[in-house]
Amino acid sequence: TCKPIFDQWSDDILLRAIDFNPDIFEEGRLHKVEEVTKYQTDKTVTWLNIDGLHDMQVIQEIGEVFNLDQMILAEVLNTYARPRVVAYDNCLLLSIKMLQHEDNSSAITVENLSIILTGSVLISFKEVRGDVFEPVRECIRKQRPRISS
Repeated sequence: TCKPIFDQWSDDILLRAIDFNPDIFEEGRLHKVEEVTKYQTDKTVTWLNIDGLHDMQVIQEIGEVFNLDQMILAEVLNTYARPRVVAYDNCLLLSIKMLQHEDNSSAITVENLSIILTGSVLISFKEVRGDVFEPVRECIRKQRPRISS
C-alpha cells in the first residue's frame, strides 16, 4: 500500500543552508528565513533545504526573499500534484515524488519533493523532516570536484 505523509508534519520547519565554492564552505541551521540573504552572492552556490510545509509565514518569507511568484509557492504546497518540471521567468521548478519503504511493514510512504533553481541558489522543499540528502551534503562537505566546481 502507498500512503501520503502530509499528515505527519513536524511542529517546526527545519531550515538548513549550505553555501560553498571551491574556497568557501559554510553550513548551518537557520532560525529565520532572512538569514539566507547573506549567502545570496554570485561567488558561491547556496542550497537552502526546508523540511516542513505547514508554516505559511515561512513559505511566504521564502517567496519574498527569492522573488518567487505566488503560483510557484502554490505548486510547492500542492503535495498531490503530479511530478513535473516547470520553467518560470526567474526559476525552474522540479516537483517529484519520493517513495520510501517502511522497515516494519509493507507500506510505502510517498513524499513530495520540490526543487527550485534560481541563479546560484537551489531551494529544496520536503514535507517532513528527514535526511535523504545527507549523502549529498557529505559529498559537498568533502568538496568533490564533480559537485563543487
